[in-house]
Amino acid sequence: MDNKKHPKNLIIVRLVATTFILLSLILPYFGLMEHSTTPIVILVILFVFYIMENKYGEKTASE
Repeated sequence: MDNKKHPKNLIIVRLVATTFILLSLILPYFGLMEHSTTPIVILVILFVFYIMENKYGEKTASE
C-alpha cells in the first residue's frame, strides 16, 4: 500500500515544479515579476525538486 503512495507524491511534486517553472517564465511578461529573478526562482525550484525526488525516489527503489 505504501508503494503506491510514493510515486503519487512524486507525480504531484513534478506537476507543481513544472507549473512553478512555467509561471516564472510567463509572469515577467505581465509585469508581476522581474526578469532578473527568473533564473534564481528556477534554480530554487529545481533544487527543491531534486531533494524531493531523492527523498521519495530512494524509498520506492529500495522496496
